[in-house]
Formats: sequence, structure tokens, C-alpha cells
Amino acid sequence: MAVGTWSRNLRFRFPPNRSQSPAWTRLARTKISLNNLNDYSLQKFDSVADRIRLHRQGAVEQEVLIVEGVDDVLTLQPLLPEAAFFPANGRPNALNCARDLINAKLSKFACVVDRDFDDDPHLDLERVFPYLCQDLESMLIEIGCLGDLLPHYASAGKLVGKASVKAMIADLCISASIVGNLRRANAAERWGLAFDRVDLTSKIDKRTLILNLPSYCAALISVSDSRVTREQLLRAAQVETERLVYSGKDVMAFVSVALRRKYGSLSGQESSVEVLCPALRACGSYKIASISWFGELKAILAA
Repeated sequence: MAVGTWSRNLRFRFPPNRSQSPAWTRLARTKISLNNLNDYSLQKFDSVADRIRLHRQGAVEQEVLIVEGVDDVLTLQPLLPEAAFFPANGRPNALNCARDLINAKLSKFACVVDRDFDDDPHLDLERVFPYLCQDLESMLIEIGCLGDLLPHYASAGKLVGKASVKAMIADLCISASIVGNLRRANAAERWGLAFDRVDLTSKIDKRTLILNLPSYCAALISVSDSRVTREQLLRAAQVETERLVYSGKDVMAFVSVALRRKYGSLSGQESSVEVLCPALRACGSYKIASISWFGELKAILAA
């Protein structure tokens, strides 16, 4: 049987008249240098949709859930132990995979993604089922998981009773919605702001928990390849909206600072967003199982 060969410039050559599958076609068109040859695997040349189709050949009736990443798997898999999870490494990949499988008329699958701050038309696809809020963490905050978590981190006497916890969370969500306004305007105007490159906690006053908005906007501009001005950002941040829109991780940044002084005595490392978010997700699974969103997700998976 004829096999393919590698030419001198390391481009894969198919033998004459060989049937070329989409995955192998992508492989053939890829130039690989000697420096990165070991970094490539078949999975890099395959798509999530291809892997799901292959999986379905041996598990026709198994429900399939496409998610953005590993955090979603760790949170949802305990609730759906019989389903096969496929993390797609980001929302665009997950949505593209869902579109491909819908076009192929695949059944018994769903795609769970963040809503984020844009209006991606793929969110309206029949088997795409976004989280209730902008992301997983904000949904967990909305259904009360942060209220369950905070007493385990706050100092005794600084945060007393459910009313105190609820008031603190409401205040922090309002503060985080200022950043949410910036994220929404950034998506709408295509400013290209690099939010992930600015440490939000460094712009929050430890004593008052007030965001230094001018400094934060200046920092965003300094790390982004954008022509937006600080005045534009300041106006966008303070736009009044009918409901609060925020990223769950932004709220957790405010929680991180709050637990260092005003409501606790933790170090920056102990109360970091990287520590608090996994804790929030870990304590959130049981509450997700009790909300109508989860029931609707199971109905989509079963269809």
C-alpha cells in the first residue's frame, strides 16, 4: 500500500490518487520546521468536531457536551457523569464545533459557553446553551455560591450574618460592573483592549474597595494596541444600564482585595483570583444542579 512521504522542505506529499480526509489535508498543507517538529501531534491537525464524530462511531447513544475549557469540565462533569466532555480551548472553537455538528445533524449534544460581552450570532444556534450570565463564575455568583464561600475566607467579626454577606456581594458586583461596561463597549467598538494584561486588583483601594478608574483606563491603554482615549473609556465605564453586567472574575478580583483588609486578613497570594475562582467553582456544582438552567441543559442533551 502506498504511503505518503516527506519532501526535502518537510512538506507532506500524498501518493497519487490517495483519498484525502479533511484532517490529512490540513496536515499536508502545514509547513513544519525542524525546530518545532516534536511539538506537533495528530490532535493539532484534527478538530473537536472530527473527534466527536469519531467518538460517536463507538458510542452512538452517549450524550456529548462541548465546553470552552477544563474549568467547565471540572464544574459540570460531576453533574453529568455519563456524558462525554470535549473542551474546545476557547469560545470561538466551541461555537464553530457546534455549528459544524448542527450542520451534520448530530443529535444528543449541547455546547455550553460564556455569553461574554458581544452579540455573537452563534449564541442563537439551537444546541448552543450559554451560561445564565456573562460567564460561569458570574452565574455561580448570581445563584448564591459566593455567599456560601465567603464565610470560609473572611475574618470572624468582619463579616457577620447573611445580610452582611449579601450586602458585600451586591456592592462588589456594582463595582465590577464598571469594568463590565468597559468590556461591553470594547466588544461593540472593537477597541482591542487587553484586559488580561492589567492586574485589576492593583487598581482597587484596599481600604475603600473603590476602583481607581482613571488609573485603570490608563493602564489598559498602555498595554493595548488601540487608539481609544482615556476620556472615551471613562465615559463608557460610567454609562447607566438597566441591569448590571459583569465578569465573574472581575467580581472575584474585588473579593480578593476585600479579603486582604476590609473583610479579612489574608495575603495577596492566599486571596488571589487564581485561588478563589477554583474554590467558587468547586462549591458551585451542587447549586447548579438545582436551578432550571441545568434542567434545560439536560433536555437539550437528551434530544
